[in-house]
Amino acid sequence: MSNIPNFPESNTDPDVRRTEVKDWLTYETMSPLGRSLMDIAKQIEESDDPPMDEDAIEAELQRRRG
Repeated sequence: MSNIPNFPESNTDPDVRRTEVKDWLTYETMSPLGRSLMDIAKQIEESDDPPMDEDAIEAELQRRRG
């Protein structure tokens, strides 16, 4: 079951806390998974592709799942 709150009567999205990278954490001290995720994030930031909205993400998931 999902832990995402559902607010059907509300017209506003719930506040979403942004992810923070610890300032003491460096690329060299990250786990291999952390380094891989940072590399992927850097590739995304450097790409010319515009960010996807929720509808585009759902369409992409539908396309990939068949």
